[in-house]
Amino acid sequence: MRLIVFLWIVFVTLVFADFARASGGGPLLLLFNLSVFIVGQIWIISIEFLIYRRMIKTSKEDAFWDVVTANIYSTIVVAFGIPVFIAALGIAGNFIPGELGAIWTAISTWIYDKAKYGKLSVYASLLWFFILFVLTVYFEAWIFIKRWRKREFSAEVKPIKLCWYSNAISHFGLFIAILIIWRELM
Repeated sequence: MRLIVFLWIVFVTLVFADFARASGGGPLLLLFNLSVFIVGQIWIISIEFLIYRRMIKTSKEDAFWDVVTANIYSTIVVAFGIPVFIAALGIAGNFIPGELGAIWTAISTWIYDKAKYGKLSVYASLLWFFILFVLTVYFEAWIFIKRWRKREFSAEVKPIKLCWYSNAISHFGLFIAILIIWRELM
């Protein structure tokens, strides 16, 4: 079941990104997250698994499934769910006349060829990326708490500390990858 959900996310994301590129625009935050997802999923799970195993004394299998489960759910809810919501709000900018409509779509990360506020879309996406990082940390900690309670497991390290540490390292690597991939937008 997890594999089906994972493959569905990949399929929908690739179709959406191709459509957005073909139409000359799209929500930049989702395009960022698509790059992160494609480039970084193996990186994220590997780094977070290694850190988890170092900080939490549990079996490799439990550690692996905790990390994979937390990352699948945080990808669905935080990395794609929230940006889809933000992009949907941005569509309303098309119905707001003048500069306010253009700024509204830019803040909600929509960008088009020759967009008046293209740089604002880029910087708004970076701000949203930071907000999503913080939400990911808290969401994954919540997933760990639920999974640990279910198997009656406790650790000396709190889930929130584990998530801040592991996500800081994995996201720093992803941020560098994003800067390399998207350097022409800066």
